[in-house]
This record gives sequence, structure tokens and C-alpha cells, in this order.
Amino acid sequence: MSHNYSLTPSRYLAAAAIAPLCFSLVACSNDADTSAEPEFSDATAASSSAEETTSEPATSEAADTVTETAAAEPTSAEAAPAEETAESGNAESEAPAAVPADTGRGDCSPEALQPAAPTMTNIRVSNCDGQWAHFGKDSTDWTAWARYEGGQWVAIESIGTTTSGLAVSCYDVDRWAAEGAPAFVTENMRRCD
Repeated sequence: MSHNYSLTPSRYLAAAAIAPLCFSLVACSNDADTSAEPEFSDATAASSSAEETTSEPATSEAADTVTETAAAEPTSAEAAPAEETAESGNAESEAPAAVPADTGRGDCSPEALQPAAPTMTNIRVSNCDGQWAHFGKDSTDWTAWARYEGGQWVAIESIGTTTSGLAVSCYDVDRWAAEGAPAFVTENMRRCD
């Protein structure tokens, strides 16, 4: 009489036992040698330290940099042309600044799109061409559509709710296609049933 044994359950058991061991080895590693923190370049670190508002140098390197900067400052004779430039710059700033012409395209940054959805925070832009935008709240399914009109982003209002499947906002896609909406709008905007 032959017995039919399967090794499949023992393979799964072995894999389940080994996986936590691997993770525990990584978690218990020496942080000085293998840090889980991302490493930044010196340029990023320099820009980050320049943004700090503390007046005390954090390290001796910062103190050395301050000393080198003080030694490299120009004398008063060298600084005179810079002062004249600053004075002429102040005179120009008192005059009314020319308003840049509206190019018909808006900024696609999350901050620029905020007025189109004032209650939405933590905005992540999915698609934007400067005239049409699709964006939403990061890590959620809350999305919005906007169009750049009159120098500002204006939300595209839904015309109803879908009646089949998941009940979500739907739009008059044909209208927007007739008004020149790009493919990312006409292909991704939900049509009403």
C-alpha cells in the first residue's frame, strides 16, 4: 500500500517560518552601519540647513563656514556698487509692477488647484495640462476636475450620480469634449448613465 504524501504544506510552513526571521534580522541591524533612513546628498542637506531659523550653529562645521563667510565679505569699497544697485532696485519696486499677461494656462501645483476644491487638503495632481486638471485627496478616492478660466481654476461640477455600479459623481463628458477637453478628461471623466 503506497502512501501519497505532499510536501506542499511543509514548504508553506517553512516559508512562513523563515520570513519573520529575515525581517527580524533587518530590524535588529546596527543603525550606524545600515540605516533605514534615506541618505540625502550634500546639496539637499545644505539647502535644508539654510532654511533653519536658529541662530546658533549646530556643529563645528557650521561655525567654520560662518568664519569663512565673514572673512570673505567684501570691504566697504567693494560693497558700494551693490548698495547702488539695491537703491535703484528699491526705486523700481516703488513703481507699479507690470502684471504678467495671462497665458491661458494655469499653474498645475496642488496649491494653485486648492481654490477649485477649498475643502480638499493634501492634494495630489493626477493629470494637468494648464487648462484642464484632474486631482484628488492623496490616499483616498476623492477626486475633482477643474478648468482654468479667467485666470483661476474653477471646479467642474457634476451633473448627477451614476445609477449603475458604485454611486459616484458623473459629468457631461460630451459637453467638455465639444469645448476642447484633452484625452485625459474625455477618457477618464465618468459619464452619467
